[in-house]
Amino acid sequence: MENWGAITYREAALLVDPDNTSASTKQRVASIISHEMAHMWFGDLVTMDWWNDLWLNESFASWMGDKAVDAIHPEWEVWTEFLNADTASAFSLDGLKNSHPIEQEVNNPGEIGALFDAISYSKGGSVLRMLEDYLGQEDFQKGINLYLNKHSYSNAQTQDLWNALGESSGKPVARIMDSWVKQTGFPVVDFDFNSDGQIDFSQKRFLFENILSPTTDQTVWSIPIKVIDQNQDELYILIESSNEKFPTNFKSKNEWIKLNPDQTGFYRVNYSESQLDQLQKAIQNKQIPPRDRLGIQGDTFALSRAGYSSPIRFLNLANSFKSEKDSSVLSDLSSGLRSIENLIESEDFHDQYKEFCLNIFIQTGKDVGWDKKQGEGHLDSLLRSIALGNLGHYGHIETINKSQQLFEEYCKDSSNVHPDLRSVVFNTTAQNGDTSIFNQILDLEEKVELQEEKVRLHGALCSFSDSSLLDRALEISLSDRIRAQDSIRIIVGISSSSLGRSLAWDFVRNNWKEIDNRYGDGGFALNRLVSLVSGFSEEKRISEVEDFFEKNPTPAAERSIQQALERIRLNTAWKKKFSSEISSFLTTLN
Repeated sequence: MENWGAITYREAALLVDPDNTSASTKQRVASIISHEMAHMWFGDLVTMDWWNDLWLNESFASWMGDKAVDAIHPEWEVWTEFLNADTASAFSLDGLKNSHPIEQEVNNPGEIGALFDAISYSKGGSVLRMLEDYLGQEDFQKGINLYLNKHSYSNAQTQDLWNALGESSGKPVARIMDSWVKQTGFPVVDFDFNSDGQIDFSQKRFLFENILSPTTDQTVWSIPIKVIDQNQDELYILIESSNEKFPTNFKSKNEWIKLNPDQTGFYRVNYSESQLDQLQKAIQNKQIPPRDRLGIQGDTFALSRAGYSSPIRFLNLANSFKSEKDSSVLSDLSSGLRSIENLIESEDFHDQYKEFCLNIFIQTGKDVGWDKKQGEGHLDSLLRSIALGNLGHYGHIETINKSQQLFEEYCKDSSNVHPDLRSVVFNTTAQNGDTSIFNQILDLEEKVELQEEKVRLHGALCSFSDSSLLDRALEISLSDRIRAQDSIRIIVGISSSSLGRSLAWDFVRNNWKEIDNRYGDGGFALNRLVSLVSGFSEEKRISEVEDFFEKNPTPAAERSIQQALERIRLNTAWKKKFSSEISSFLTTLN
């Protein structure tokens, strides 16, 4: 918590043990410390005038914190991970009809807790990154300096920020940025060459509910657009209407063209089949840098999830990442693949899908191996844990056997297993484990002192495939042995599988009195908890969730509940529309 001069942290978000802390935890600790330190300026020195401008505190701290970490550790490629963590979560939430604008009116205290979400933190941070790129670092920095000096030891509103940045840059910042902070959602951009040698651009609001029926939303954004081709020729424009055309020097329609290079813009791009084919070849030929690879597959997945295109398009593209070397790119790809798996887990072609995914990760897994190599850096450690974790998840026998072997060695002496590998080892062993393994993990969790290690073992408790063991883990989650702030992680973690989701939802309903007593005031914990139903894809669950929260009003999480219900409807529609198509696709591979 960012008290001025007295920042408080959980030890897992502050302490690093040289012998037991993983690379991912080191990066998380650096990010959290920097975020809270940034609040000394953004939130404390200059404080939002009212809660509708919460983003002036939280978005700035997210963006500025990562900027500081990037300056200290440029080798960590923080802005690539920012796309995977922050921008992706903002896209996921803001694509819902039940999202909200960054600048959200607040009329009573009950509405405040609902603002602490990916819009106020991650979308705002992503929009700041876009604005800095549009204005240029020097003018942006001058504007922030003006803003801080003018409003030090006082309060500020969003317009005050736009005024300062407009003064420093000479650009119409308020006119452009009001479309991003006052409107809900974000655009998807289409483009194509016309017969006059120009590029036609069009924009419309991206909505996941397009899977239900094509959207007629007429919202328009002022979009700073960048375009680059394979010859590194560039085009910089500002689109401020639904359809615009611009002259270009791009030579050939047969060469690849990439919108939003470096993924600084907060919008999706809908490439035509021929455009995506060219980009896919460029990815296979190692011509596209990591952030752009992440953006291409992220856009393709999101468009297929919303029904703008077929998921087969995304799955074909995913095959181009079989030797991916960037940890953030592989992590984002993994999220898309697992999102689809969540929807088809009960289908008879689930095993075929797992084999398909396994083949995507197997080469990277072989390349990184289990042992750290000389000259490896921070990102290599992250890549190893992501690749091996996915191999274990999708049932790779060698990975399972190796994990079980290392788990036995860890039980003898924890130093036998590197911290970067422990989550992989714990989770893979648990996924294939029985009661004796469950008891061993419980025993380890009780004895270990390092909170980071406890958190890893909590993750293992969520990974079992036996419903009776997951029920035991749920019962433990609200017991005295688990800290209140860790209980939510266990409950939500168990809900990540179709088996665990039903168990977790039953547990939440049966223990609602205690849960409401602990977390009912709102905030991240409550929002995460009520959102665990988002993974359901059966129509009967909609009335079930509605009935429960009608009988148990939860005003602090009302928006999250509506978002969860929207996701259930979207999941159900997607499953009906695309399940047979995916089944046919997988059949053709055999």
